[in-house]
Amino acid sequence: MEPNLVNVLILNDKGHALSFFNKKPGAQHYIFPGGKPENNEMLEDAAIREVGEEIGVKVKLIKVIGDYPTFDKVEGDFLCRTYRAEIVRGVPRIVEPKKADQLAYRSYEELIKLNDEGLLAPNLSLMLPDLIGVVD
Repeated sequence: MEPNLVNVLILNDKGHALSFFNKKPGAQHYIFPGGKPENNEMLEDAAIREVGEEIGVKVKLIKVIGDYPTFDKVEGDFLCRTYRAEIVRGVPRIVEPKKADQLAYRSYEELIKLNDEGLLAPNLSLMLPDLIGVVD
């Protein structure tokens, strides 16, 4: 299966990861900004576009972290490609408050706690071992 979903890891100067709570029915959990490519869009372009649509910033992709399977109760199976990126313009904010809230930079320990509580998206849960030493 080729990746058909993207998300983006953005770190602050303390090495904490930017995430927010997805309010979408059937997929209520903490996620990194991202989404699905549109109309044969390249994955890299989709990642940059989705970050702008969801948190209102322009990013530069740095590298691929990996590909992680995930399941959406409404939309089905996905393989999510995660990119590491840095903000080049703007300040993160929730653009669509009806769809998401609780935007914050979270430490690795906070991500582990959210995972233990069953609140991390499935692909983020699978990604946690790869974030050791990346997210402080």
